[in-house]
Amino acid sequence: FTPYVFQVLAQLLEYRPGDAGLGEAYAALFPPLLTPTLWEKKGNVPALTRLVRAYLGKGAAEIVAQGNFVGILGVFQKLVSSKGTEASAFE
Repeated sequence: FTPYVFQVLAQLLEYRPGDAGLGEAYAALFPPLLTPTLWEKKGNVPALTRLVRAYLGKGAAEIVAQGNFVGILGVFQKLVSSKGTEASAFE
């Protein structure tokens, strides 16, 4: 059930106007997405990957300014270290 929530959030963020930025609500939702427990379930990985891509597409500068880029690199490292999720790391 959880992956569907991530997919819907990703789609909502993708359809957000490009000049609007992330906004306060989306910015507040981003740091919890980087917690390792979410990424441990293999079923969550494709949906979370799409959501992080949507975040980077809409507000990369805001994410870096908030200091969350290191967390994204940690997620990337975790995905690359497993054969089952390494393909998602490069999406």
